[in-house]
Amino acid sequence: MTGKANIASFVAALVCFILACLAGFGHLTPMFIKTIGVNPWFVVLFGSLVSLAFGVIGLSGGVNFISRLRGVLTVVITSGLSLFSTGVIVIGAFAYLGTYVYSVKANWGVSLPKPDSETTIMSTRGGIQGDGNAITKLKYRSQSDINQIKSLSPSWMNAKTFAIEEKSYPNQIQNVITHVYTTAKYFYLSKPSLSNYIVFELKGHTLTVYESYL
Repeated sequence: MTGKANIASFVAALVCFILACLAGFGHLTPMFIKTIGVNPWFVVLFGSLVSLAFGVIGLSGGVNFISRLRGVLTVVITSGLSLFSTGVIVIGAFAYLGTYVYSVKANWGVSLPKPDSETTIMSTRGGIQGDGNAITKLKYRSQSDINQIKSLSPSWMNAKTFAIEEKSYPNQIQNVITHVYTTAKYFYLSKPSLSNYIVFELKGHTLTVYESYL
């Protein structure tokens, strides 16, 4: 039993190490999330902890030099991976909390992919509640990011439909949108009770977000 645990934990440790190396390439992370449904660093952390537990069992039952060496390597690799992946997750979480896409998620429940570049075109928001208007431009290179944005809602409108619908929107959000592009698609959300409004404009690989809060 301990012999099998020793070998299995060592193989699992190597797999976790390879996955950690692949996860280190940030541009591969969206592909992993789409394929397995979670961030690969969570898989590395879980896998390394399980492998560490079995590695300790295998090490305690080592009967020869090879099995003991394998057990030691397993414990060393998985301990390092556990600590490193935990650090990546914690640091990433704190970094995400301060991003624009996090604010959109927190305010509107819309999960935007991390942009390759972000530009604040205009913002009059301020105060404790963050009242005011803002226009933010997010640019993406990956087509998978664009596909994720398109899948956020079935309510995307073409420019012609949006131009008609926009006339029924409150003046506060209409005043933020200065132009309707014929090649763009639009998605509108509102919280009338709070006088909060947001419009997403997708044109090519650029997502422009218009916001108004009172």
